[in-house]
This record gives sequence, C-alpha cells and structure tokens, in this order.
Amino acid sequence: MRWIAMIVAIWASPSGAQDGNFLLDICTKGATYSPDMCAGFVGGATGLIPYAPQFSSTVCLPTGVTYPQMTDVVIAYLQDNPAQRHNFASPLIAIALGEAFPCK
Repeated sequence: MRWIAMIVAIWASPSGAQDGNFLLDICTKGATYSPDMCAGFVGGATGLIPYAPQFSSTVCLPTGVTYPQMTDVVIAYLQDNPAQRHNFASPLIAIALGEAFPCK
C-alpha cells in the first residue's frame, strides 16, 4: 500500500514534472520534438492511471487501443485546451484519456 501512495505522490509532485506546454512541444514539431520522449510520457502516465484514485474510475481504455492512438488523443486535447497546458503533464494525460475513453 505504501508504494501506491508513493506513486500517487510522484504523479502529483512538481519535482521533475513537466507541464502540458512541454508535452505538446515534444509530441509535435516543437523546438524539443522527441517522439520517443512523447511516447514515454504518455505510456508512463497511462500505466499509473490504475494507481491514481482520482483517475482510476474515470479512464477505461477499450481493448485494442494503441499507444499511438492515445498519443493522438492527448495531443488533440492539449491543442483544444490551451488554458490547461500550464498544469502538470501526467494529470492532463489522464484527463484527455478520460474524456476520450470514459468509464460507463
């Protein structure tokens, strides 16, 4: 149980965290464009969703969804919601996926 609390703390922690502006930049043709880093951010945050109580009941990924598809969803969310991009990247990823793949 302690490791779950640690994961949630890391998820929400500002130390070492990047914001949505940075995420959009690395996921698109920005100055720091890096598709591998983008995939790592999206994949890593997606892997933590089941352990984050605030998101685990709101994101239900369907069978067959791919990481490139999830990355497209995140990029579209960031482009459509510029006022949210100052927030930490991991929760923004979870919010984007929750809007695209809500639990029913």
